[in-house]
Amino acid sequence: MARRDTSGYSRIDLAFTREARRWAEFQKDADKAKRFALRKLGRSLPVAWRKDIQGDFNLPAKQIRERIDVRVDTDSVLLIGRRRPIGLINFGGRWPGLKKRGSARRLSQAASAQVRRGGPRIIVDDGFIATGKSGNRQIFQRRSIKRLPIRAVYGPSVVSFFRYVPRQERMYVFAAEVFRKELARVRKFV
Repeated sequence: MARRDTSGYSRIDLAFTREARRWAEFQKDADKAKRFALRKLGRSLPVAWRKDIQGDFNLPAKQIRERIDVRVDTDSVLLIGRRRPIGLINFGGRWPGLKKRGSARRLSQAASAQVRRGGPRIIVDDGFIATGKSGNRQIFQRRSIKRLPIRAVYGPSVVSFFRYVPRQERMYVFAAEVFRKELARVRKFV
């Protein structure tokens, strides 16, 4: 009868244990690389959305930046658009104001704004630019022939920019590409 080699089993056991440790270390490194890639995506995604929105709309970067939040979780990046309205004055609003002609003053054209880049100017009937009660400058509109009440006029919100399907598709492709490149870059160092 052949003798059993107990050391053979123990050598195989050691090899499996070593391989399991390597896989565990690889898994830790892979998780670390994924976290780094997600953080990078969390930093670059709001900038890409802002630039894409500014390509279509006549809006300063600050107005978009204030209304976009990012939350990076363990395995996802969540982009949040706030429902805070954007005053029409931020879309390049202007108002010629009062004009003097002779001794009498008369009102000139109504206030206007250009929402889309290269698009037509939107003219607000009975619109004028003034400082509101909270100290902010807005385009206001009269609701009736009487001088009061007035209301501020708002343009589209960031949430409506987020709902635009072609923009969502472009940003999804951008996010996938950034994540893929960053994951490949980080894996070299981890």
